[in-house]
Amino acid sequence: MDVVKNVSKLLIKVSIYPTKDECYGAVEGYLILNHASFFSNFTEDDWITYYNENIHKQLTKQVRSIRRTLSLKSMEAIFSIFGSRLPPINTNAGPSEVAKWKRKSEVKDCFEGMFKKMNPKDKNSLIVLASVIDRVL
Repeated sequence: MDVVKNVSKLLIKVSIYPTKDECYGAVEGYLILNHASFFSNFTEDDWITYYNENIHKQLTKQVRSIRRTLSLKSMEAIFSIFGSRLPPINTNAGPSEVAKWKRKSEVKDCFEGMFKKMNPKDKNSLIVLASVIDRVL
């Protein structure tokens, strides 16, 4: 029973930064639907204790891992689309270095390009951002 893995996949579709209550509700709902006999063995107090001691920390860690993966896939997609037009940046850069990078004219131009059509001559063409999302998901 890999509750953490399955719930994290469902939860990330609803909220990139789920609250503790959202996590708790998602796990509870998942168990009621998929493992009712297991869940029904708990009293309310026992369930809260079990969740806090055995699930919440792992679930938070798994959601954080999924966010990191989505972030990396997004960066890869953006760099593959804009290629050499984007200046490189260290993936471990601190906030001030990232802010400095974002202020570069090349980065601003690419950001604006995210909202333009992939093929301006095709009226049915997707915007670049939609292509990034398709590659990530």
